[in-house]
Amino acid sequence: MNDWARSVACGAGLQLGCGRDSTAQARLRDTVDIINRVSEWSGGVGRAFAWFRSQPLPSFGDKTAEELVKEGRADAVKAYLTRIAEGGYA
Repeated sequence: MNDWARSVACGAGLQLGCGRDSTAQARLRDTVDIINRVSEWSGGVGRAFAWFRSQPLPSFGDKTAEELVKEGRADAVKAYLTRIAEGGYA
């Protein structure tokens, strides 16, 4: 299991022996928030998760939202989604 998956699993209480890692909890909250926002226009949670993991974002050098969250840049992804929701360009 990679570090990000372990962080999500620990934050969700899905793995025994996890410490109370505030970074993991923050990543989980950010991931859920981003996926919920994207699911409104992507056609559901499954598609939103696929977007999160695989869609390159040109504004961020073609990194995915998942990569940006791993780097601690979830706020930038959220601002990007807000800009798009308000009619801005990707």
